Amino acid sequence: MSYDTPRLRLHDTADATATALLPGDGELSLFGCGPMPASAPHIGHLAQFVGTDVLRRTLHWLGTPTRFLLAVPDLTVPPAPQAPTGGVPWAPAAHAGSDQSRAERHAAMLHDDLLALGVLPPEQRLTSTAVGLVIDFVRKLERAGFTYRLDSGVYFDTGRLTEFEVFGDPGSDVRAVRARTETDHRRRHPDDFALWRAGDWRDLRARRWASPWGPGRPGWHISCSAIAATLGARIGVHVGGEAQRLHHHPAEIAQSEALLPAGARWVGKWMHHAPLRTGAEELRRAAGAPSLADLRGAGFHPLALRVLLLRGHYRARPPFTLDALSQAQHALVELATLARSARLQEPPDWGEARERTDGKAGARLLTRFTDALTDDLDTATALTVLEEALHEPDRDPGGLVSSVADHVLGLHLATADTVVDAIPPISG
Repeated sequence: MSYDTPRLRLHDTADATATALLPGDGELSLFGCGPMPASAPHIGHLAQFVGTDVLRRTLHWLGTPTRFLLAVPDLTVPPAPQAPTGGVPWAPAAHAGSDQSRAERHAAMLHDDLLALGVLPPEQRLTSTAVGLVIDFVRKLERAGFTYRLDSGVYFDTGRLTEFEVFGDPGSDVRAVRARTETDHRRRHPDDFALWRAGDWRDLRARRWASPWGPGRPGWHISCSAIAATLGARIGVHVGGEAQRLHHHPAEIAQSEALLPAGARWVGKWMHHAPLRTGAEELRRAAGAPSLADLRGAGFHPLALRVLLLRGHYRARPPFTLDALSQAQHALVELATLARSARLQEPPDWGEARERTDGKAGARLLTRFTDALTDDLDTATALTVLEEALHEPDRDPGGLVSSVADHVLGLHLATADTVVDAIPPISG
């Protein structure tokens, strides 16, 4: 028997509505920017990747393959080799005995942290050292008439646009950031931004590349548009953090849509993740946000952070506190212990799971789990279904729903012994 596969409804930040994702020719393209690896990643950086991971896992389970391209926004990180997992590493592997730059070490830390959190690697990763892509993109913008030159570089002319603030008024704080980023007061408009920055010969530490406009380096925003263009003229879902929404992403849209027919949208849906907070304060590097290594040192398993994040919503994170993390770790241990006797199996895709539970005890649980995730990734309800299935195995004969939920939520309870044994006592 065949069933109509449900469509995942995802909230689009650009128009503030949730509508069904419509995949293109067999796969859905996703694009996102990684954090700057100039400093070590903290758990606020990792939260965004967990939300994107659930999106990808849900789409795969529903039968939609994805191509996730991650742009690494740093000009010092070298290309990565092919990963044996089928994707590519989140960052370059450490080279034993070599003198890694600080950026390389931090990028490698991000890679290790995401693997510890059970995040699937991207299908493709490109770094900002792909300067050839940037130069080609800027030349296209030049030919389209969207640029002008100053001796400080090549700038994007926002005066050519009918709208720049796609996501609404950015506010005074974001405008102040833009003013600090773009310091040449001869720009034609306040929102104009550099596409290519002319190199200052007096700055011997700065990296410079040859270009049609003289030696220099890419502007802050252009690398992402140039890298994303390798997916095609349009992309299905652009993921990112709330902090990027008002500063970085309007520039990306301006650059990319300048090369499309008038009125065409570059991105099908914008998926913006809420920041992780402690009360009213956002977890920030400058405020001493903890790293995953810090949490491990305090006795927490990495997957406890994943449980904490799943208990909220990617657009409304639960407050981060040690008490909340302790509760999440307790729930993780309980689930892993129950999974030991559940004998979780290889999870079937949605169609097979629907057929195998049709008219049986697990059908209601499967429907609730499916409805939760296809409703803008309601992971809190989906996690509740997993807890009910493991606590009441009579409602999930054979552990089919538990197996599906464990896989799609990325908790890896099938390796329950490993999970439980890896959790040390929490230090006081």
